[in-house]
Amino acid sequence: MKNRQHPLITQIVRFGLPLVVAVYYATAARGFAYTADPGYASADWATLLLGQRYGVPGTQMFSLFWTVLLAMGGILGLDLLLVAKIMSLVFACFGILGLYLLGVEILDDRVLAFSVALIAALDPLLLQAGPSGTPATGLLALSIASLFFSQRGDFALAAVFAGLSTILAWPAAMLMFSLGIDAAALPGDRPRTKTLLAALLVFLAVVGPWVLFAGLKGLPMISGSSVPGSALAVGWWTPIPAAICLVPAIAGMLAVRRFRLLRLIVGDPPWGLLLWIVWTFIAGVFLARDFWLAGIPLLLLGAMQGLRALVPALREESANYSVAFGAVALLLVVNQVIFLSAGKPGMAGTLETEKDIVPIVQWVSARLSSAITIESEAPGLVEYHLRSGQRVVPRRTPDSAEYVISAEQSIPRYREIFRPSQPGGDILGQAGGRFALFQRFESER
Repeated sequence: MKNRQHPLITQIVRFGLPLVVAVYYATAARGFAYTADPGYASADWATLLLGQRYGVPGTQMFSLFWTVLLAMGGILGLDLLLVAKIMSLVFACFGILGLYLLGVEILDDRVLAFSVALIAALDPLLLQAGPSGTPATGLLALSIASLFFSQRGDFALAAVFAGLSTILAWPAAMLMFSLGIDAAALPGDRPRTKTLLAALLVFLAVVGPWVLFAGLKGLPMISGSSVPGSALAVGWWTPIPAAICLVPAIAGMLAVRRFRLLRLIVGDPPWGLLLWIVWTFIAGVFLARDFWLAGIPLLLLGAMQGLRALVPALREESANYSVAFGAVALLLVVNQVIFLSAGKPGMAGTLETEKDIVPIVQWVSARLSSAITIESEAPGLVEYHLRSGQRVVPRRTPDSAEYVISAEQSIPRYREIFRPSQPGGDILGQAGGRFALFQRFESER
């Protein structure tokens, strides 16, 4: 770190960073009852690896690295779903710490890096993903670790974490391209080609044994859905924090003198980091939105860089930190409004879905054959609670399975055969549940 700051700042950050992580953990843990559907799917795959079930789960939200971690907890006799939820929270905490360290490397300023970690700790997507039990937070932490060591010039360790990220979700192999860009920009006489080849060998050494393990165990190295799943409830509000970050980042680029028009700060821009951010946005749109969680927090670094370009004296006079602090306050308010108005209700809706679906699953287990296939809007949840061997797959358009569990009131070519009752306001004090089990007409089989 070239910018030596006052020891008091170092002490504030040293004691403040654990407090930020603690605030995140306490806030996210309040939603510990929430489990995203891919969290249940992860537990389903772990039971297969442990030999506690037969037949590959119909939910293709599979992550090899995450499945093995869950299975290790199962070997110790721990509840698989509990292990998944604790691990997702722990990885989220490491992601916040890693984001601070990466910020120090790129911004060369502990105060700005601390501000980035603080905003990320209250990010609505991260607060959802923490207790969800899915690998989304693992991807965040491992990818940040790879980018951090790449910025430090330790490409062997960067390749290790890039390999682990790839095992978690194969599109994360893009991290090796980011690493290659950073290696190509090495200063001095350091052998770039040899460095890159050595990193590639390390990457293959990490990924190779897992490919062999997956083949021996009959597990897919690459799942049908390509990614761990979609654990995040998103809406029109999702792009707002990212847009707020992009405004100062782009403005900072345009504020630099002409011959530095494409440089965010004095020195070489972090092109490898920029490539990863762009790729996570593309993967989030076309593969699964969980990838946004691995990219959106990194946009905060660009926002801080842009502010520093707009306020040239920011690094000399502490009074100019007021600009950055104003941006931090704005983002904190926006994040909280989004989480309370959209993220938290979305998590509550998932809990209601589980409450409605479990009675249907119990009815299916008791009355229907184990040879059937069921389509469901929450396939991981349904398959996790089924103990009689039925195969569950995601809803298709048009529906093709004999049985469908859905919140729709009616489905063409299907008839409703079971809808659990709930306390309601009718004469008998009971009302039909939101979800029902539908069976295809005999004539359509």
